[in-house]
This record gives sequence, structure tokens and C-alpha cells, in this order.
Amino acid sequence: MYCKNVISLHRQTIVKYSVHEGFRNKKKSDKSGLAPCYVNQKKMKVKKVEAIIEKASDGGYGIYIPSIPGIGVIGDTEEEAKSNLLEVISDIAHQCKKNGVKDTVNGGNLDITYRYDPSAFFKTFKIFNVSYLAKTIGVNSSLMRQYKSGKTYISEARKKQIEKGIHQLADELLHVKF
Repeated sequence: MYCKNVISLHRQTIVKYSVHEGFRNKKKSDKSGLAPCYVNQKKMKVKKVEAIIEKASDGGYGIYIPSIPGIGVIGDTEEEAKSNLLEVISDIAHQCKKNGVKDTVNGGNLDITYRYDPSAFFKTFKIFNVSYLAKTIGVNSSLMRQYKSGKTYISEARKKQIEKGIHQLADELLHVKF
């Protein structure tokens, strides 16, 4: 199941060097969803996937990859959950290679885009004053606090509005000099 309340934020690339010995070169017209990259002079492909980060009811984090069934991890912190995710992906790649079964994680060669539900985003990035951010991007501050707590459904249009506002703020911050 795909989480409806997500905000895209950053990427992380996992590269496993040991699993590329049997790489087969594919034609440029390949529609596999894999993007080419080069590591140690060998051409390999990196599969792009999205991982959803959600705030758990106990205060921890859960992460799953909707496009790869069966991969879901938890952690007390976001960092722990991400570490657990990378460990699970590595373990699956190793076991698939060892047992000669279909590799669902592309040998561990994944370019992961993390998406947050709004509650997890504001828990992770505590620097944001939610009321001020709401005012800045034109959202009712009470409604924004409800999004933060996970008590209210957030529409696709509203998610895009909030995401755009956060990205505009990030662009402004990139130009700050001290």
C-alpha cells in the first residue's frame, strides 16, 4: 500500500561492489527503470526507488519501499530506521545471490528517494516553527498543526503547496552567507 501523505526530500544511493561480477550489458532502449552508472570501471545499473518514512504511534519511525514487497523496517530514530533499511537490502541481495533466486533489490544497487508523511517530516526537522511556516506558505496554522500531529488528512494539492513552500525556503537558505 502506498502512503498518501508524503513529502519528497532527499536521496541516498546504495552501491554494492561485490555483486556486479555477472553484469549483463543491456540495450539503451531497455525500459527496466534502471539508470546507468559506473563504479570501479564496470558499467552497472542503479534502480530508482522511493522509500516512505512514517512516524510510528510509539514515537519511532517506519520505512517501507512500496515497489519492493516485503521490505519494511522500524527504528527508534530516523537514522536507525534508515540503517536498518540498508542492512535489510544488503541481506536480501546477499541471500538472493547466495541462493540463486530472483533478486528483488537489484543486487543492492538502489537510488533511494525518501518521502516523509507530514508528521514524520516535522518530527525529523524540528527547526521548523509550524505556525510560522504555515503563515509563510499560506496555510491555516491550526490546520498545519493538525497535519503535523497526523490528525487530519492532507490532500494532494495541499501536500504540493507545503512541499513547494519548503523547497522555496531551502532555495533561499542556499544563498545565505555568513
